[in-house]
Parts: sequence; C-alpha cells; structure tokens
Amino acid sequence: MENKKEVAIALGYTALMAIGMYVAYHVFGYKYEDKGIVNVLIYFEMIMSIYALTIYLKKYRGSSFKKIEIFPIFIIYSVLIILNTVLFIFHKAYLAYGDTLVTMFITTILIGFSEELIYRGIVLSGLLKNHSKIKAIVYSAILFSLLHAVNIFAAFPLSSVAFQMVNTFIHGVVAAYFAIKLKNIGPLIVYHCLWDLMMLSPVFVAKNVYIVLPVLIFEFVIFIAILWKFGIQKKIA
Repeated sequence: MENKKEVAIALGYTALMAIGMYVAYHVFGYKYEDKGIVNVLIYFEMIMSIYALTIYLKKYRGSSFKKIEIFPIFIIYSVLIILNTVLFIFHKAYLAYGDTLVTMFITTILIGFSEELIYRGIVLSGLLKNHSKIKAIVYSAILFSLLHAVNIFAAFPLSSVAFQMVNTFIHGVVAAYFAIKLKNIGPLIVYHCLWDLMMLSPVFVAKNVYIVLPVLIFEFVIFIAILWKFGIQKKIA
C-alpha cells in the first residue's frame, strides 16, 4: 500500500487526540461541549504539536511553506472567516468564557497549527507524490474527518459526531484544495485557529447559527465545485 507512512502518522495523531478526549471525560469529567475541556486538551495539544512539528522538520521540511499564490475564492473565504471572528469577539457570548479565554486561545492556536501541519503539510504532501490531486485531496480529507470521530470518547452524541465528520470532510477537501492552490499552509493555520475559537464555544454557535452558516454554505459550494472540476470533468484519474 502506498503512503503507509503518512497514514500511520495521521493515525498516530488521531490516537493522541483519542487519549486526550478519553482523559478529559473519564478522568476529569469534562464532556466535549464543556468549555472547561480546554484545561485538559491544552496539554495534549502541546504534545500533538510537538509530534507534528518533529515529523515535519525531519521528513517534510519546506514542502508546505512556499511563496503564497492568492486567488479570488480564497479572498472571499478569508473575508467570511475574519468577519465571523469579529462578530464573535464583540458578542456577549464571548465574555461568558472569560475564565478560560486565554486557555481557549492557546488551545485553538495549537489545534490549528498541528492539524494543518499533519493533514495538509504532511499527509497531503505525501499523497500528492503517488496520487492524482483529487485522490490526494479526498484521502487526506477522509483521514482528517476520522480524527473527529474520537470526540465520542468525551460523551459527544453519536449524531453530533456523525454531522461533525461530514462537515470536517467537506472542510478537509476545501482546505486541501486551498493548500495546493496557495502552495502554503500558513493562511490555513490562521483561519483554522479562528474557526476553532468559535467551534469551541458550542453555546455561541447554537444561538448564532446565522454567523457560521455563511461559511459552511460557502465551503459546501466550493466542495461541489472541486468534485465537479476533478471528478466529473476528468472522470477521477
């Protein structure tokens, strides 16, 4: 099987996250939707960031940090993400997380950094050496989606986990496409951090769907366009 190394790296990262979720709930009593879960996850995210960075520097250095090539769709996506973040910061729900705000901020930085480095910087880069662009994009997105299945270990409802996996698969396809087009995962790390800052605030998201919905819809439209471009037009090489 090709790319065994990249698959093993992704599964190793997933295993670390699974342990983190299990410990957060079964040892400290934090459910996935509890804001205090970041008090536990921050330590696991530190380990996972070191794991991702060590592997990247040893085998994949420079593959995902080249000169950035901006394109129109990415600009629209950037504006939506930044607008969401601004609305979030000035919303009263943001203030409700004051006691864990710094921890949340640090945790989301680590999540954005390590996940993009693993799935777009390492896995996608490796897959592109042996597969067509569409296959590399889809396979990396599947592995990224599987990462979020471990949230069930922190008492996240199965239906919510299933929805999250579908959503992260779509996001994984879009992010991988952007990574290829941009030739740099730096901007993706930034936007991943900003997005997760809101996603770690389930109360805010539940009461303000109108804020996150435009991004989800835009991602879905891009997702369909990507499949059309690579799949239907080229019959998936």
